[in-house]
Amino acid sequence: MSTEATFVLVFAFLFIGMPIVYYILWRKKKKEGRDIAKHFREFNQVAQRNDVQEVLRIGLMLVWNTHTGVKIMDRIDEVVEAGLVKNPSLQELKNAAEKKRANWGHFNRSQ
Repeated sequence: MSTEATFVLVFAFLFIGMPIVYYILWRKKKKEGRDIAKHFREFNQVAQRNDVQEVLRIGLMLVWNTHTGVKIMDRIDEVVEAGLVKNPSLQELKNAAEKKRANWGHFNRSQ
């Protein structure tokens, strides 16, 4: 492959491919923002029903959502602490929540 062809391929990737990737990631983040309220309602419902597998599934979705704030994390901590003695499988959710809080540092404290 010649140098000119390589240059054209690199140029095409940078100026066509990168905006496409950015757009896809932007849409994913926007969808997460729309869905967080629904997921939080579902989390509260399954917590009331004591459905451990669903608490774990939805809780992990909420923990790794980029829009999750302190209030949601506090509720997740409450549910996990209440159910951890009976259900050790919630330890995974507790670890994920602790990891997210550790990564926050000084951010998200006002939410």
